[in-house]
Amino acid sequence: MKKYIFILALICFSPQVISQTILSGELRPKTEFRDGYRAPLGKDQLPVFLTSQRSRLNLLYKDSKISTRLSVQDVRLWGEAAPKADMSTINLYEAWAELSVNPLLSLKMGRQELSYDQGRILGAPNWNDVGITHDLFLLKYHKDFDLHIGFAYNNDKSKNSESNYPVKFYKTLAFARAEKNIGKYLNTSGIFLFDGNQPAGSDTRINSRYTYGINILVRNDSTNTRIYAQGYLQSGKSPDGVKISAYMFSLSADHAFTGLLNGVLGIDYLSGDDPNSADGKLNSFSTVYGNGHTYYGSMDYFSSPQEDTRNGGLVDIYAKCLYKLSKRVSVDVTYHNLSLVNSIDDDITSPGEILASGKRLGSEIDFQAKYKALDNLEINCGYSTMAPTSTVDLIKGVDNSGYQQWIWMTLSFKPEFLNTAKSK
Repeated sequence: MKKYIFILALICFSPQVISQTILSGELRPKTEFRDGYRAPLGKDQLPVFLTSQRSRLNLLYKDSKISTRLSVQDVRLWGEAAPKADMSTINLYEAWAELSVNPLLSLKMGRQELSYDQGRILGAPNWNDVGITHDLFLLKYHKDFDLHIGFAYNNDKSKNSESNYPVKFYKTLAFARAEKNIGKYLNTSGIFLFDGNQPAGSDTRINSRYTYGINILVRNDSTNTRIYAQGYLQSGKSPDGVKISAYMFSLSADHAFTGLLNGVLGIDYLSGDDPNSADGKLNSFSTVYGNGHTYYGSMDYFSSPQEDTRNGGLVDIYAKCLYKLSKRVSVDVTYHNLSLVNSIDDDITSPGEILASGKRLGSEIDFQAKYKALDNLEINCGYSTMAPTSTVDLIKGVDNSGYQQWIWMTLSFKPEFLNTAKSK
């Protein structure tokens, strides 16, 4: 320990340490025309036009032994408050420091993003204006393989004894994730994640949920093909104390037909509850802290699959085509065919009776165009349409007006105000 304290002192006070400081920002207004986004628009409802904006200021410092990042952000909806209203919207997005103990080992502490394995169960969503960060310790090891071990324990205020944690987030979190390349064709990773959630009214009880699985990437550069397979199991107890027995898997194939054209075919399968089962277990898989918007359709009808299917489970069969028109312009279109794994109870169609809903949820088409106007300016726009079935009306609790659509555009400007490495 004394050795590391001495090394840290040398780093802080030695004028010969090679360091870099970067001050950057992000301004991202996002304009949307919502005519059926997130849920079908009812017959008596009108579409809405709105603009939100995320503004971030980022400070990064790094040298041979220490790196640290501070990021503050303001997220607001244009017009949500009067110009002179006293409304606080600025919050701390990231605040972490990472100490390199030796070339193989480092420790990262503080508020930070977590993103692993395509963000399936731990992700850092960018579409969401606020984003998700975690306050935790993260130990990193790298030699013949990568190993990350994280731990977090939360409280809502300074206190001298434990009391109920009222924040709608985990009370405690721990995970271990290992990744290894096997030859030049195969990459594998495995993750074990524990999150403990405290039910309302309890000062000490924590319901423990366990999510664990493997990820396999097979790549062949000679044929320009990548195959990605993932499988996860879930056990323990849900946040409200119900025993869990659930699973999910995904399989996708990505092929580059030319240097400009890519195609993807895939399926995501998330288990759901069987209404005829009497075992009392929750069989619906939760994606916990993953990126829902990235999968299951951009209109976010099912971005939280457990809640958005009423625990019916989800099957998403999709096809995607990406075409690069030039170095700065690209377009892609994705088709989703969505359905439940199991029917859910329908007590609306025939009042007084409990019927089984249909499994089919509908089809969605997502179109997106990206234009890199400048090195620090990117414009994205998209159009999505959803053809929902009566089962979606049942889940969302609306009287469907038919055709659903959504149009959006973002302008992302990321200026770099200071970079000491460029000035040397």
